[in-house]
Amino acid sequence: MTGIDWTKPNISFDELYEVISSNADFSQKNAVLEYAGMNLRRKDEESAAQIFLKALESSDPNVLIMALLSIGGHFGHRVEFFQPVKEFLGHESDHVRMEAVNALGSFRTVNSLNLIIDSLWDESEKVRWCAVVKIPKFGKCRVQERWLLELRNVEPERFEKEISKSIQWNNKSFPEVAKSVDRLIEMFETSTKRTRIGIIDTLGCIDDQKTISPLLDALLDDDAGVRAAAAYSLGTKAEESAVDSLIDLLKDESSAVRFLAAEALGIIKDEKAIQPLANAWNTEEDYAEAMKLIFNHISK
Repeated sequence: MTGIDWTKPNISFDELYEVISSNADFSQKNAVLEYAGMNLRRKDEESAAQIFLKALESSDPNVLIMALLSIGGHFGHRVEFFQPVKEFLGHESDHVRMEAVNALGSFRTVNSLNLIIDSLWDESEKVRWCAVVKIPKFGKCRVQERWLLELRNVEPERFEKEISKSIQWNNKSFPEVAKSVDRLIEMFETSTKRTRIGIIDTLGCIDDQKTISPLLDALLDDDAGVRAAAAYSLGTKAEESAVDSLIDLLKDESSAVRFLAAEALGIIKDEKAIQPLANAWNTEEDYAEAMKLIFNHISK
């Protein structure tokens, strides 16, 4: 078959569907998927969905990967994709399985959450990592406040929208995420660096008392990325038992850790942190203005 003339102003659904149904090579099918995802979807979502459903019948892992990636980005609201995406959790390619987990995160249902949690036991590190970082989509986020948004240089006109969005997100969180806690804790010590950081981030999104002890332990981790993630997660939880450890981290060698520890202390707002924050503000080189704002907030 001949390829599609991409210079034409209008490309028909039949042309696209013919290519995606044929034995055309990956480059041709990928071009169809890109067009269907970026152009056709905006004009005719039903036709675009048919293109992607047909792509999921391919035996080419590269086609499946690109199709699943787009489904995760654009079609999580369409229930007809759930079952075919679910089937790829058993695919021989770990990259395909990873993109299936990624796509399942966009559906945001209890069924998709349970499948993602099950993927924490996948034999592939990359699949387990993807499952770890998708679980927060079902958990709780940090409730924003004006001073936190100011701290992160968010434009003032966006304050109310960001605050409202964080509250609405938490109102729609899934208590079932707690089923992942034991497995996440079990995985932590034997996982790669990026997965360990992802686990600490994810524990911060789960409202379960069992998450506190591993997060406190992670404040003492040898890796600065893990310590920073733990400080952020404990701040999100406004965990008062972390105050002393967070104060200690105001002297951490990593500027990111120092900043996130100070931010967490600002959220918790324990008076014992006032003087340590003042000291940190006076000695901080990288985040002096941030420390000043946090100090002023906690001193009110």
